[in-house]
Amino acid sequence: KKESKLVSIGLHITSGTQSEKNFQSGISDYLTKIMLMGTKKHATKETLINYAKMNGIILTPHNSKESITISALCPKENIEKAIALLSEIAFDTTFSLENGEKVKKMLLSQVALLSENPNYIMDRLLNSTLYYRTGLANPKSGTNITVSRFRSLDAKDYLDRIFTPRNTIISVVGDTTQEEIYDLVKLHFFDRMKDDEKEYKKAVKRGYSCLVTYTDANTHFSYSMMCNEDTAQKMSNRTDITELKIYHSTKDFIIE
Repeated sequence: KKESKLVSIGLHITSGTQSEKNFQSGISDYLTKIMLMGTKKHATKETLINYAKMNGIILTPHNSKESITISALCPKENIEKAIALLSEIAFDTTFSLENGEKVKKMLLSQVALLSENPNYIMDRLLNSTLYYRTGLANPKSGTNITVSRFRSLDAKDYLDRIFTPRNTIISVVGDTTQEEIYDLVKLHFFDRMKDDEKEYKKAVKRGYSCLVTYTDANTHFSYSMMCNEDTAQKMSNRTDITELKIYHSTKDFIIE
């Protein structure tokens, strides 16, 4: 293989614009920007970016209709520092009120500029027709109304919902080995992420006896949740979900 001194590492969280409800339009873009505004270890955007630069790491955030992505380009000798930094951003973003307001002003300015662009207006009208009543119909940067309502804790709640093992991909391209990357990702991500099995065990202890899986009819994303019998039956009457399956802990799946 061709040797390279650079390695690209990507943190991909499957969600993006297509998974947003109408009242959440722009929340993925809001979250993507706020995740680089400071962490518990690096309190400000400046200290976070300066630390990355000192270690030769270039951070690039990107929000698309399919996913939220933060990539790190770094020298191959700093792979562990880059993966640790992505982990820090994913798990330890501070979501302060001050940072939330800064990002909101930034997004509102962006929406105002875009609204004066005829191509942007044409794309919005086309998407609202082609993807009516789905997240794809919403503009990536949101609208004045939706963005004005955002608070930093809204971004945190959204991240907590979408940042799960099943919804996350770590991609690495460069001169490294699978074994090296696996150990680093396990240390900095796997061991810190929500353990679905442990969550199920806790849920059963709280009296939740059903595992429900379903697909959102608007976004076409699949979800799973623990609930009691009454909630599971009520979900069967909902018209905004499809492919509903209800599993009972005593018969269909086992939780030790």
